[in-house]
Amino acid sequence: MIKIYSTNLLVQDRDGSMRSFDLDELREKLAQAFRSNGISDQWLPEHFALMLEEKIRSGNAAGESLDSDALQTLLANVLVATGYGEVAVAFGQLTDSEQSLVPGEMQPWEHAKLTAMLARTLPLAENQLQDLSRESLTALKKLGFVCASEAFMRELAVHILHFRRSPGNAPAGKKPRRPAGTEFISADAWTHLASETSQLLIKRNVLRLLPLSDIFPTARLEMHLQALRPVSQDWQPEECLLPQLPEICREILLLLQRMREHIRQTWPRIENPGAHVIFPAYRDFFQQQLPGWTKRRQTTLRQKVTLLLEEQLQQQDFELLLSFR
Repeated sequence: MIKIYSTNLLVQDRDGSMRSFDLDELREKLAQAFRSNGISDQWLPEHFALMLEEKIRSGNAAGESLDSDALQTLLANVLVATGYGEVAVAFGQLTDSEQSLVPGEMQPWEHAKLTAMLARTLPLAENQLQDLSRESLTALKKLGFVCASEAFMRELAVHILHFRRSPGNAPAGKKPRRPAGTEFISADAWTHLASETSQLLIKRNVLRLLPLSDIFPTARLEMHLQALRPVSQDWQPEECLLPQLPEICREILLLLQRMREHIRQTWPRIENPGAHVIFPAYRDFFQQQLPGWTKRRQTTLRQKVTLLLEEQLQQQDFELLLSFR
């Protein structure tokens, strides 16, 4: 199954109007929030921004109106669940979106209802949502509660998600750079999975592998068309670019399949991890790298390349997201 996302990200403001969501601003604010807590890893802000981007894109594709405040809450929940509570506070201060929890109506909960609520709250895979729902209901029963508010169930689930593994102890007086309760796979860990051809594409910066944590079980990579452009100003993309794409797509699918298998072996509870191929600056490539071309000719080539990529990447048996930025 393949899902294709366009360049636009739309969210709904409090007044009901729709606006474009600024991913670059999100990444910068997240980076500031991490830095203010002594964490300078550049990939972490991108990691959380990708999570939110995928949530918005999938909602847009389904015709859903995603509320900007709800998205801020979702991001805060994920930061807390992965051990970055201080970062969540700093991000809220930077964006004037500090959350005040309202208890809400007390109500009984069953598995399907709780799973649906958590799906709106945390960007987890379906099997993770099912497991988390069962664990939360078990915890609620042990607490002796018959009814609970939505806010309480959300916080309970976040707590379970964060502490379901045994966290290590940080040295006295020092904050852990990476929460012990969350497991990560760095981008470097994927390199050995790449074929010789894929490794060459990675060295040429045509492909870029992205890291992940077990709370976001998605194999992600970027494909950069700019890296396929020759140095010569006088180049013919129909002759230079198009013939390379089928082989590159085959390498992408092979690499994603190996990455997904690596995820399953590392975390057996993640049975069916998704995959996401991102094409950064896609529209800009056709507007800026084809000097002398008319806008119509640029658009025609972009459509031809897009169709070829979609056709070639369709040849897989797992859910694959394509984002043309």
